Amino acid sequence: MFSVQAVVDAVLSVTGGPASHHRPVVTDEDVLAIADQARRLDSYHYINLLQERLKDKLQVKHAIAVSSGTAALELALHLVGVKRGNTVLLPTLSFVAAANAVIRAGAKPVFLDSSKHDFGIDPHRFGEYLACNEPPKAVITVHLLGHPCKMSIVNGLAEAYGVTVIEDAAEAIGSSISVHASDRWKLCGSWGAVSVLSFNLNKVVTSGGGGALLTDDDEFGARAQHLATTARVAHPWLVEHDAVGWNHRMPMLSAALCSEQVKRLDYLLAAKRGLAMAYKAAINGMDGVAFHEEPGGTFSNFWMPTILVPPGKRDAVLTALHERGVMARAIFTPMHRLRMYRHDEDYPVADEIFARAICLPAGIELARRFA
Repeated sequence: MFSVQAVVDAVLSVTGGPASHHRPVVTDEDVLAIADQARRLDSYHYINLLQERLKDKLQVKHAIAVSSGTAALELALHLVGVKRGNTVLLPTLSFVAAANAVIRAGAKPVFLDSSKHDFGIDPHRFGEYLACNEPPKAVITVHLLGHPCKMSIVNGLAEAYGVTVIEDAAEAIGSSISVHASDRWKLCGSWGAVSVLSFNLNKVVTSGGGGALLTDDDEFGARAQHLATTARVAHPWLVEHDAVGWNHRMPMLSAALCSEQVKRLDYLLAAKRGLAMAYKAAINGMDGVAFHEEPGGTFSNFWMPTILVPPGKRDAVLTALHERGVMARAIFTPMHRLRMYRHDEDYPVADEIFARAICLPAGIELARRFA
């Protein structure tokens, strides 16, 4: 029989008491890097260093550090040619930033239901849409909670119908997918024509706020770098611009913090996975409770370890956890349930996940105990 108290006790056995949902850790090395950048504010040293470290860690040709993951999405949509009146597909179960970026581009977001296995975009629904409608300009895939979605299938369908893939890897730095029929693993952030990361406060790697655009396309990479820095034309003394751009460059002090955190990515991944496995062990065998596993053939960063409780029990569990100071939360409200995107189409999988999922405390301050 399902027991709210049993769930609370299991979670407390891992957190040891009250727990912030996503408190990060800033090390002495982080502080030294920030101070070093502060002493040379006329230098882009740490922005350049961060971009080089991202290229190396994620095995991509171009990495452009920007002010937020949302800024990266806006740039990505522009680069692939999304314009007013275009259609962009994306999962309904996701953080709102992707849909907002589509709207700001003047395009129409069309939402698809989720996969039961990884909570990402359902390739079957994607294929059905492509077969029955005019192909969209782009599709945004999201690796929800850090678990990789089925990129090889999505990419194959997109290529067949001439649709550009924007990969939202905001939550999935360090996650990877096994490449079919080989021993190779391909990192999230390297599957899309353009991909994006977030370094928000709650992410595995944080700069307090920030993001990055990733691509292997030389033209996209050069264009993104140019547009993100107000499209300024290089000249010894003239201040000229050749396009309508954005002031999206990541602040220098944020880049100093982020570059140090990227350097210790392997440690951060080990800590997050260790915490996730502790939660999994704590609820093992519990009636009516399931741990959200990483899909087969993937490696997840377990950005936000999640459990599923019986329908109708989610809020009771969350209330009981919050009464004990454990700041768990519900998963993102699906787009089709938000007032600005609300409509009556059927999204049964996303609705079931939303009704049952509880995202447990997952900050690095907590996770480092399990590294």
